[in-house]
Amino acid sequence: MSENSKVKLSIDGIRVTVPKGTLIIDAAEQAGIYIPRFCYHKLLKPYAGCRMCLVEITKGSDRDPRPFPKPQPSCAMTVQEGMAVETKSEAVQKVREGIMEFTLINHPLDCPICDMGGECDLQDIAYLFGREASRFGEEKIFTAHNELNSLITQDFNRCIQCKRCVRWTHEIADDDRLIFIRRGAKTRVSTFDSRPFNSRFGGMTMEVCPVGALTSSVFRFKARSWEVGSKPSFCSECALGCSFMVQQRGGRILRFLSRVDHDVNGPFFCDRGRFAHDWLEHPDRIVRPMARKNGELTEIKWDDVAAILAENCRRVVGNHGPKALAVCTDPSESVESLWAVRRFFGDILGTPRLEHAPAALGLDPDDAPAVFSRLATLENVLTSKNLVLWESDPLDEAPILGLRMKLALEFGAIDGISISPLKTWLGRKGLDEHLIGPDRMRLVLAGVVQTFADRAGKMPDFLESPIQNARKLAATLKPELRRAADAVIERLLAPDAVLLIGDKALRAKRGEVAGLLLAVQLRELVTGEPLAVMPMFDRANSLAALLMGLRTQLMEGPGGPTLVGFTGESTLDWPGEIESGRLKAVFAIGDGLLHAIGMPGVTKLESLDFLGVVTDFMNPLAERADLVIPRTAPWERSGTHITLEGRIRSTDKITSHPAGAWSIEKLLLETAKHLEEAFPSDDEKLRLDLAGVVTTFGAFNEPESDRLKKPSKLAFRLSESGHAFRSIEEPAAGTFGAIVTDTCFRHDTNGMHAENVSWMPEEFACGMNEADASGLNLKDGDKIFLTGKTGSFEVQVKIVDVPAGYVTLPAGFAEFPIGEIGVLADPAIRLNVDR
Repeated sequence: MSENSKVKLSIDGIRVTVPKGTLIIDAAEQAGIYIPRFCYHKLLKPYAGCRMCLVEITKGSDRDPRPFPKPQPSCAMTVQEGMAVETKSEAVQKVREGIMEFTLINHPLDCPICDMGGECDLQDIAYLFGREASRFGEEKIFTAHNELNSLITQDFNRCIQCKRCVRWTHEIADDDRLIFIRRGAKTRVSTFDSRPFNSRFGGMTMEVCPVGALTSSVFRFKARSWEVGSKPSFCSECALGCSFMVQQRGGRILRFLSRVDHDVNGPFFCDRGRFAHDWLEHPDRIVRPMARKNGELTEIKWDDVAAILAENCRRVVGNHGPKALAVCTDPSESVESLWAVRRFFGDILGTPRLEHAPAALGLDPDDAPAVFSRLATLENVLTSKNLVLWESDPLDEAPILGLRMKLALEFGAIDGISISPLKTWLGRKGLDEHLIGPDRMRLVLAGVVQTFADRAGKMPDFLESPIQNARKLAATLKPELRRAADAVIERLLAPDAVLLIGDKALRAKRGEVAGLLLAVQLRELVTGEPLAVMPMFDRANSLAALLMGLRTQLMEGPGGPTLVGFTGESTLDWPGEIESGRLKAVFAIGDGLLHAIGMPGVTKLESLDFLGVVTDFMNPLAERADLVIPRTAPWERSGTHITLEGRIRSTDKITSHPAGAWSIEKLLLETAKHLEEAFPSDDEKLRLDLAGVVTTFGAFNEPESDRLKKPSKLAFRLSESGHAFRSIEEPAAGTFGAIVTDTCFRHDTNGMHAENVSWMPEEFACGMNEADASGLNLKDGDKIFLTGKTGSFEVQVKIVDVPAGYVTLPAGFAEFPIGEIGVLADPAIRLNVDR
């Protein structure tokens, strides 16, 4: 920064040099001088409402040395060259005492019972800068507290009308805005029509309150701030890996608070991550293992769990071979747990059927290393002027990343284009948005591939077939779709281009992601430079699960099945394998398998020789299991997670499992002992073993490294790219295509059992546009039956903005596993609608 962009001034006689445009209150802070404030917040625009930060300016500047006649708000005035400021003069002290006296006129002074006691700005500032006694003798105005929503309690009496919460919802969160209502002494904060405050960042709104006017309903009256211990940790509710602080007392988790991490989440923290721990103490949580005896599930000892699992694995593999055993794990499990699954079932038992669910079914795992070699960083995403969001809405996939991108867009730090069948949050904030029906997305992609292929010249022979298919489709492009394709091409050719592949594309088994990767490969032939790519995985360790081979890898060789190539198989195929008799045993960790196959698939599991389930709560999968094993929560064990940018996040144990449940690693170690097989004995050995087998994880051998090792740019396999450019068939009259949506605020099993967060996801509904609904004589709230290839269920209609001929269906609702009607296997299927 040049000297011309610096300003020198004096604050309480201390010489200070700060950048031009700095506010006086910030300049004072840099000089180690604290100026009291209520309405000021570093992330909010100057407001100058509370007047607590008034200072005397005894010299305006070198250019105009006249003093200001009255005290000025330091939170709203920028520094000037030669300015002289007094923050501790007698006049300033009198002003502060007067403002504090006025602020406390109707304040209840209930510090002994207020949850903010001990961490309240008003309490501290009143002690440091207020009068010793109040002259106010009238009766205080009293108003009963209010539930702003199920998470936030509002005490009107304590509000000092600093307007931080209102400004936060307008300037930062921008999802459900708070406002001031009424006048004078009756002014209070509310929503526009007093409906419940619906925000994904309500906890942050609560945190910016400097007094006890907004407090956590989850933490309320449970402990005082000085009674709790704090420990840093990382969130695993989505793939971003936000930093936060855990506060606990006596081994009981009481609350999560945001923690500033400029590299990942900044100062932000979403409500899913903040309140996700609530289900830990639910009375229905499974805490002890059970085995089926005489048709009933009966509690057993932990030592018996390993023996039963070992015996059944030995029997099934011995009688039917390793292919008869299938394993599905949850990608939210720690790296150590995932690798233990891969090592035990893949290497010791030899089964090739290793899956994680939900999985990125549209991404060929053989292409995962090549994608990883081009993996974008968050810095790339938050500084690129040429973002391409392909079926991606970061607010749903990684809420805090979406929030940071929204702020960067407003400040002009990023720009780009969105190609999606649905409107996105960033599109509503001004990002160039092209709304394309799902069946037309491949036309746009074909136009991109055609242009890059024309410019690239000579290409490898194996690319000729998909490129020719793309040319045929591109020949049918209409002007609107051609404009979208040209916009994508222009952005991708820029040196700072970043391609975000959304969860909707990753989830679908339709070749679209392979077509995108073909476009990436061709673009790199044109420019000679790699393109940064970020798949928007929706689970904490989805990237790690792909890189370590937790997708079915099978190729028959002379020596039997070997883990060589991807077969295209997934958990969606298991019910058919069971029915045919080829699959005899399944071991499932988490609820991913249940959501993938739905009840039609679950009923077929009854014919298995053995079903083992690791879960937190009883569900249709566990009800049919021969062995039910309680799962440890992320905060009940230490572990490692890999974020969507390849960053390594290590967490420590915060609390203990109520009944001392074993982790997956411990379970498989003890099971291996029963089979007399060698197995890494602890988490550190598992990490080192992983680093030695999969070179990408070599960073585990380097304690100073905080990211996985990205290899040099690798070529894509692109075996699925031909499927991206299939010809488009006209849909059958009266049927609808499915657009599967998902969000971090999913209504999964744990969310259902977290009383304080179960309201977060919207009510499950089938979204339909007004014209389609009218054509079927339907209105908002009507019930219909949706029928797909594999089943049917009743669902409520919701009128939304969706392309004609399509309906939206939310994934992640435990009560409504949409896998039952086949849309997870093939979102391109057509659905019948019956009243």
